[in-house]
Amino acid sequence: MRWSEPPPAARLLPAWLEPLHCGRCALSAAVAHLVLVRRMRPPALTLLLLLLTFRSEVSSAFPTPTPPNGLNRAGVRAYYKGQADARRDIRHHHIAIASSVGPGYPSPAFETLLLHRYKIYIIIVWTDEMTDEDYGYRTGYNDVSIPEIERRYGKGVLDRAHAESEKKAGAR
Repeated sequence: MRWSEPPPAARLLPAWLEPLHCGRCALSAAVAHLVLVRRMRPPALTLLLLLLTFRSEVSSAFPTPTPPNGLNRAGVRAYYKGQADARRDIRHHHIAIASSVGPGYPSPAFETLLLHRYKIYIIIVWTDEMTDEDYGYRTGYNDVSIPEIERRYGKGVLDRAHAESEKKAGAR
């Protein structure tokens, strides 16, 4: 006990009520949490809300289409697989459309025009009998790839290319 302190009998407060004196010591973890982390929460929360808002605006600019009605489970799975494959192909700079083979479609002139002018490939999904899986995959793939093609080359580019290829084929 120092000479300036009153004797123990003359203390005004019990020892457990006296304030803690620690001088120049580091802040405890609890005090650091209260002072530093709690004050950072409102800006962090605001930043998080802004990021989530921005993300929802970005995702609403490119909405994910839903599968067509009437598909069975395998067709719906194929639809989402087609979308995933189209996104992967676009990321790898491989632009394509999924098509089915019909009488004279896709014509060789149309395929050549798409490939040479626009670097767009045609993926053949089915040849004999279309199942729900084939239809779902083709629809899912094109629901992602056609908006990307139109974003890059303009609206109606596939229709214009098809009309031009038919015109060239008819002139022969």
